[in-house]
Amino acid sequence: MKYLIELFFVFFVFCASAQKQADFSEIRIAPYFSTDFNTYSNNSLNDYLINRNYFTSSNILSNLSVGFSLRSINNPSIFAVSFCRGASLIEEPGNNSLLESNGIRFEFLWDLIKNEKWLIAPCIGVKSSNYKFIAVSRDVFSPLTGNNLEECAQMLSKNIFSAGFQFDRQISIRFVNIHLGFQTFYNLNIGDNSWYGSNQQRLANMPTINLSGVSLGFYSRIELNPFKIQTKK
Repeated sequence: MKYLIELFFVFFVFCASAQKQADFSEIRIAPYFSTDFNTYSNNSLNDYLINRNYFTSSNILSNLSVGFSLRSINNPSIFAVSFCRGASLIEEPGNNSLLESNGIRFEFLWDLIKNEKWLIAPCIGVKSSNYKFIAVSRDVFSPLTGNNLEECAQMLSKNIFSAGFQFDRQISIRFVNIHLGFQTFYNLNIGDNSWYGSNQQRLANMPTINLSGVSLGFYSRIELNPFKIQTKK
């Protein structure tokens, strides 16, 4: 987590430097929204749940991210930071265990073609997330609510590295540039994935999951064009 804080600091140093060195009309700061679906491996965990009469969970994690990006029109690099929330897909409502996540993600992109209307950019990123797994029993019910009993395990500050591509098309409406695009990347899971209970005790018998996998999704950026605003004035 320490190096992510350092990355966050470097990101804002870049922002300050860009604003100092470039004219205001050259800077593009944009709200950033994305949704994507990540595959991950949980076969061992699902077998463990079946043997103990718990519902299984999907191996696809759906994510929603909100943040902002920053670039200069004279520089091919784009930086983005976003806050992410995710949950495994629910195949049968009420009959699934669930994986949830929340965290922060940093991305660096490099515009290959420098075209006014199109973006094709390789990207690398790192995301630090907390994961919570909610195991739902098939035949044990809560005496308080009468619902299926739920038990929780967690992974804290798990770092995932990624590499891939983004493609988008710019649509200009007066002084607003709307970027609509597609992104694909591969997530690399490095390090220990042990589960822990609410008392921070390691759950040694609970199988881990492998968060490495392919991610596909869509995103949008909405940029104001200060030059056009100034020209209009």
